[in-house]
Amino acid sequence: MKIELSKLYTGMRNAIMREDGQDLTQVALIIALVAVGATAGMNSVATAVGNAFTGLSALVGHASGLVIH
Repeated sequence: MKIELSKLYTGMRNAIMREDGQDLTQVALIIALVAVGATAGMNSVATAVGNAFTGLSALVGHASGLVIH
């Protein structure tokens, strides 16, 4: 019984001390940070694109003599 507990303790300690999972955690945190940044930036990009299309629509409408609303 003592030998099995010792093996279990050694196995758990080795699993905790391994750094393989740490690399995966770091990559997951970086991906999450990039996703949050991209999501936050999309609002301003969408506004800028919408404004550009509105300006282009007004320009084309005035050039053709039509006013597009």
